Amino acid sequence: MYDQRNFAIFSITELDQINFTEVLETSAETVRKSVDGTKTFVKWDGETPPPSVQALTTVEGPYTYTEILDILSTPEWSAPMPMEEPVLVRARDEDGRFIPDDPTTPDVNEAWEEA
Repeated sequence: MYDQRNFAIFSITELDQINFTEVLETSAETVRKSVDGTKTFVKWDGETPPPSVQALTTVEGPYTYTEILDILSTPEWSAPMPMEEPVLVRARDEDGRFIPDDPTTPDVNEAWEEA
C-alpha cells in the first residue's frame, strides 16, 4: 500500500526548515505533534529524503509505514483515552417501580444501576 512511503521524526524547533513542497504534509500548522509537543514528523514517497529533511540535525529515521505506525501507537505520540464514566439510571423492579437504596448496605446504592 505505502511501500515507497518514508517518514522522518524531528524536533519541532526545526519545523520552519521544512520545504512543504518536498513532503506530503501541507504546512507547519497541519503536522502531527508528539503528546508533549516537542517532536513532529513528515513523510515523502521514495527512498531518498528530500533536501530539507536531509538538512535537519535532529532527524530520526527514515521509517517505513509499518515502523511509523508502531512508533505513533506509543504513549509519546498517543495520549491515553480517558475512561468514560458509566451512565447511571434509576433501578426498577420487575413491575417498573423504582427500587430504593437499602440503608443496611452503605457501600452499595441499589437505587441506581448502569444503563
